[in-house]
Amino acid sequence: MAAVFAPLAKVLAAFYAVWPSYGFAIVALTTTVLAVLFPVTLRQVRATTAMQRLQPELSKLRKRHKGSRAELNQKTMELYKAHGVNPMAGCLPSLLQLPVIIVMYRVIRGLTYHDPTTGALDPRYLDHASSLYRALQASGGQMVSWGMDLSRSALAPHESLAAAAPFFVLGALVVVTSVWQQRLALARRPANASPAPGQGLVRFLPLLTGFFAISLPAGVTVYYLVANLFRVGQQKVVMRLHPVEAPAQANGRGPSDRRGPSSPDKAGRDKADRPNRADGKPRADGKPRADGKPRADRRDRADRRRP
Repeated sequence: MAAVFAPLAKVLAAFYAVWPSYGFAIVALTTTVLAVLFPVTLRQVRATTAMQRLQPELSKLRKRHKGSRAELNQKTMELYKAHGVNPMAGCLPSLLQLPVIIVMYRVIRGLTYHDPTTGALDPRYLDHASSLYRALQASGGQMVSWGMDLSRSALAPHESLAAAAPFFVLGALVVVTSVWQQRLALARRPANASPAPGQGLVRFLPLLTGFFAISLPAGVTVYYLVANLFRVGQQKVVMRLHPVEAPAQANGRGPSDRRGPSSPDKAGRDKADRPNRADGKPRADGKPRADGKPRADRRDRADRRRP
């Protein structure tokens, strides 16, 4: 596995050589990894956008084939094929995130590795001539940046509550940015779309992310935070470039072309269809009296009361 971790550790060491800050090196490494994954992530965003555009049609299919699961699946796949949508394309970047997090965790753990027999610090995956290796040796394995040791977690023992506060603030920022990212994603869903399966469970994912953020080393939490901010900016750009629109109707008319019951011509037809009163004037409510005689309107009753 060293062949997987060593390249990232070397990139981290290269960024540290540019600016000797552990926090900057991790932020720069995270940005580089996300930039490499950007084409795959963009593919996910496009697939998600295409799926959201089809939500009204999918809702109709679910109502139409409520009693037949097999027929619903068949019609759904036909709809995807007709619009060139691959539902699995949106899952690939999410699956890639877990290995990246594991690799980041192992790299940061390797940088502060202590020999179990001697207890001596022995940073892994680094060239011994690198400035990052020498800095870790000089600090005894501590990666102090922004007032905290990025090799430790929020749940690790701390000297005081004030010393632990930056770790929990960092975890809180991860939760806030996760909620922000999630709301941007939900805002792209059409208003008439039916809730996606498991959507209620998805709302609790920021809390689960926050638990990981305070359990893992703060360096990995920095990766979480930068990744969330990167995705928020990415979603805002995509929302400008690819706004969600309802799919075109088969007859070429959109929802705005449909005439509702309040359209002027329909109102005119309804008025014209009402039966007239006995004197030729249109009746007020269109309903005959129980005795079959025309119902008098308010103006007739007012005229009768006059002396």
